Amino acid sequence: MTAPAAGKPKSAPKSAPKRRRAARPSRALLFLSLCFIGSAALRLGDVGVAAAQTARPEAPPAAAEPTALPPAPPPKDATLAERAAACQAEPGPLLVAIRARVAELESRESAIAERESLLTVTEARVRS
Repeated sequence: MTAPAAGKPKSAPKSAPKRRRAARPSRALLFLSLCFIGSAALRLGDVGVAAAQTARPEAPPAAAEPTALPPAPPPKDATLAERAAACQAEPGPLLVAIRARVAELESRESAIAERESLLTVTEARVRS
């Protein structure tokens, strides 16, 4: 018996590589195109309208559901300020915090406006 050559394992005889059939995206695109064209033809033609009407016949109008509460009266034409003035409740901590924040923002806004006017005056002096 002959010993296999050192360093080379004995392998099976090589055969021709098998070719896998590549997927054809053109067939899928053709199928999708035909579906879109068929859908468009049905929607544009009279056949599509007739098919839609026969597929879903008109349902009788639903009866009004009884409600436990009477209908709400129409709202008055009172403005938000009038409604707020009519409210006599104590302002809560959230309302107090909001008012403080609004006052702080207004003071910042006035400071920024003052800085802006000073900058425009300074810029005019520099340019002249």
